[in-house]
Amino acid sequence: MLPCIYLATDQLPKAREAVLQLLARSAKHERLPHAIHEIVEQAEVLGKTLQAGQICQNILTAQPDHPQAIWLKMGIAVANAHLGDDQAVDAVLQDIIAHHAPDERAAEALGQTAWAYRKLAQPDKARKIYQYVVDNWPSKDRAIFSQRGIVLCSIAMNDQVAAAAGVQKLLTGFAGDAHLPETLAHIAEYQLQRRNLEDSRQLYQYIVDQYPEHEIVTRSTAKLAQVKILQGDDNAAGAILHHILADYANSPKLAEAVRLVGEGYYVRAMAQLAQARKEASPDVNLPRSRVALPESALQDHRKAIEILEMVIHKPPPKASDTPNAYHVAAESYKQIGQPQKAIEYYQQLCDNWPNYEYAWHVQYLIGRTYENLKELGTISPSEADPKIKAAYEQILAKYPTSRAAQPARDRLARYAQLQQGGEK
Repeated sequence: MLPCIYLATDQLPKAREAVLQLLARSAKHERLPHAIHEIVEQAEVLGKTLQAGQICQNILTAQPDHPQAIWLKMGIAVANAHLGDDQAVDAVLQDIIAHHAPDERAAEALGQTAWAYRKLAQPDKARKIYQYVVDNWPSKDRAIFSQRGIVLCSIAMNDQVAAAAGVQKLLTGFAGDAHLPETLAHIAEYQLQRRNLEDSRQLYQYIVDQYPEHEIVTRSTAKLAQVKILQGDDNAAGAILHHILADYANSPKLAEAVRLVGEGYYVRAMAQLAQARKEASPDVNLPRSRVALPESALQDHRKAIEILEMVIHKPPPKASDTPNAYHVAAESYKQIGQPQKAIEYYQQLCDNWPNYEYAWHVQYLIGRTYENLKELGTISPSEADPKIKAAYEQILAKYPTSRAAQPARDRLARYAQLQQGGEK
């Protein structure tokens, strides 16, 4: 975003002007508060959180009656949350409550601040703000999202009693809200991430049962299969996959659903690897290559490949799902001892989907996998070294600002030193 570009180069007057232009240009856009929030978050990455907050404050000081004053105050609150100044956050929120309570945007301003705390892993602070929004603006269009926030914070705090009560309030108090299916799915996903499997299962089952015609049902059905896999109920997972293939054959979301089921087996296999590593040496972080995979994990990787190959080889592929399928299948191939197949899939992904979210990482894995093959003696140094060098050079050429760029530079420098040493 333009304000952040100016912040990064310490051009604060230009950053201030860019914020003013954003406020004027997007005055009625529903994503405006998200844009202000994002500026503060990006400023933190740049080490400019204080300056971002000061820009909002300076505009507000010069124009206290600015029509978007509420979003400027929200920006100040979010900045102070990132700076760890809870007293300043409270002061700003009290000001919003005192001067903007009748404004329909007030609930969103507080909700955005709560969201900042939640992303900062401070769910106790976030939950209090979400609760205030629900208690004081229950009829606002976006009140459901604050109620969702209460549930998510409760889960993060391991307060499952409050989480269950929060879900019940969603079901009774927001039964007619169009956002309810997605809201429940969001909570179910978080429960799954936290490995609260039965809570996740119940929510996904509710979505499947109550919203059979909703666009989210295909994904929720696949996520239900994931839960069943992690619960060890392979028969139920297999039945769900069969149902997906039969009943959603013509759905544009079929590829995503099949991919998600395949990923369920991959996740379970990797969980078994983590447990095997822990049991092998609980006090030492052994490399994965030195821990034998249980046979059940190998079977899960094979099952993941079998299902993911359906996405890879059944046209027409959906661009957003096919590279994901290649990525996870490649990882499973590597785990079952087929690194050359993994490299093949890594390379196809990078060649065909260079803008894939994790393409930079996959490109790095090509180099690392060739290094492993060289170390094991599977391929000779004369064959491996040019491929390793080419893989890392591709990172610098295509993804120079990615997290893999510096490791790639370091490895290329090391290879250059080794080559020079060999020539001497």
